Amino acid sequence: HAQEQGISLDEAKQQIDAERQANAGDFVIAMVDHESQATFKRYKPCGYDEKLGREYCQLVPLNDFYPTIDSRAVHINIIGVVVKHERKLV
Repeated sequence: HAQEQGISLDEAKQQIDAERQANAGDFVIAMVDHESQATFKRYKPCGYDEKLGREYCQLVPLNDFYPTIDSRAVHINIIGVVVKHERKLV
């Protein structure tokens, strides 16, 4: 049975599945390096980096004003895949 948690980020409420593997295009909640807050981004696997000898990914923001986060530059810990997202628009 999947473990689901509710996390509130910027007036939005997400329900996440902490056991689900992130796939291309999924929305995820992740911790980045030594940041104190989790981030909500779209998961983009990018393939294998020969120099690093491992798979890498990018976390793509929904808002173009925020940068894309690349796992070749920082450590990314995916907390879970978002299975439900609710947001107040006004």
